[in-house]
Amino acid sequence: MMARIQTLLASALAAVVVSSTVWGAAARGSTRDSVAVNFSVLQQNGEFIIKCSPRTRADAQNHEWPSVCNKVGRAAIERAVKQKLIAPVQGPAFGMASEFPPDYSPDPHISNITLSRSFPLIGGKAGTQI
Repeated sequence: MMARIQTLLASALAAVVVSSTVWGAAARGSTRDSVAVNFSVLQQNGEFIIKCSPRTRADAQNHEWPSVCNKVGRAAIERAVKQKLIAPVQGPAFGMASEFPPDYSPDPHISNITLSRSFPLIGGKAGTQI
């Protein structure tokens, strides 16, 4: 149980670090085109899972947010491949979902759009820090 908690904490820490990096990268563009996203990496049930969503409603309305998610997702995938956690992955980090993302709904009850993709871990590497 303690090892699982440590793994979850390590994954959460990696997600915070990656999220901070994304914000910094997004902020370097022109001010009106910058996009902030929330990005997380999880390892559970034998899978490596990446998730990304626009941070705010304004970010969701900017059609560049899937590109930002793909850029950060690609970095996470490449890191996992180098650590031999997953097999190499071709194409956009979030696959076809990032090429045709859903439109953001103005409905206040729909608060979030999230892209998610999972990859099988190689040979029982669950619990390895990213």
